[in-house]
Amino acid sequence: SAAILGGIGHVPYCCAHSRQISRLKSTPPRARTLTEFPVTKGSNVLFYLPIALTALATTLYHIAQKSIVPGVHPMVSLVITYATSLVACLVVVPFAPGGATFARSLKDLNWATYVVGLSIVGVELAILLAYRAGWKISLASVVANVATALLLVIIGVLGYREHLAARHVVGLLMCLGGLVLVARP
Repeated sequence: SAAILGGIGHVPYCCAHSRQISRLKSTPPRARTLTEFPVTKGSNVLFYLPIALTALATTLYHIAQKSIVPGVHPMVSLVITYATSLVACLVVVPFAPGGATFARSLKDLNWATYVVGLSIVGVELAILLAYRAGWKISLASVVANVATALLLVIIGVLGYREHLAARHVVGLLMCLGGLVLVARP
């Protein structure tokens, strides 16, 4: 199924249904966006820029989460957080490269978008509650992200048939050891 999908993106072998594949094969070609172009050796900026942006945004996110007033109901905080996010996304939509119109994109959404939305609520609530439970800002993210990374390794190997080199396994064992050391009170 991955060979059929070609440059469309990564679809787990366990989720690549024939209906989805036939729909993807019949989709007319469209202009490629910045994120769809293959990264070449000379384009290190395009390769590392999303990671740098993730690091900066996540840092701001954790500082803000840690600063939320403890007496505020967690779900009220999340409602305002998502209202702010909705407004920001709607403002950016006309300027962001995407290749398809807003209406077409709405039509083409699948289950994954909704699961991401539910997952985000879980992440936001969990981090807010972790800080309220007394987790330090210097450790909460490290523990959560290393645990997530280790789970994603298992999913990547089993669900997406990704392969790990020996150096990756050594690095993952070091992460696991670090997680044990850091997560202990």
